[in-house]
Amino acid sequence: MLPEEWETNLNDALTELEQSFARRQRQWQLDSQALQQQLDLSLRREAKLREQNALLINQLNNLDSSPDRNPVMHKINVIRAHIDALVKEAAAFNRSCH
Repeated sequence: MLPEEWETNLNDALTELEQSFARRQRQWQLDSQALQQQLDLSLRREAKLREQNALLINQLNNLDSSPDRNPVMHKINVIRAHIDALVKEAAAFNRSCH
């Protein structure tokens, strides 16, 4: 092989290498941008979930166990009062039968 052919082959190989490197660099940049966008989206989602979590914790902590302020506790206490009354009536009836 003549030196000119060697030089041509070497130049072609270097050109191919530069082009390959440039393509890979562009792809890496695109991949990096896509990953950065995913990270940004994930961070925004995490911040939103933290806000929602804080709100739910605050609501949970603010639940008042007082029957006057908590309708569920009020209903439970009404049912408990009815059951207690039934138990007393059943006990009184049982005593009167003996």
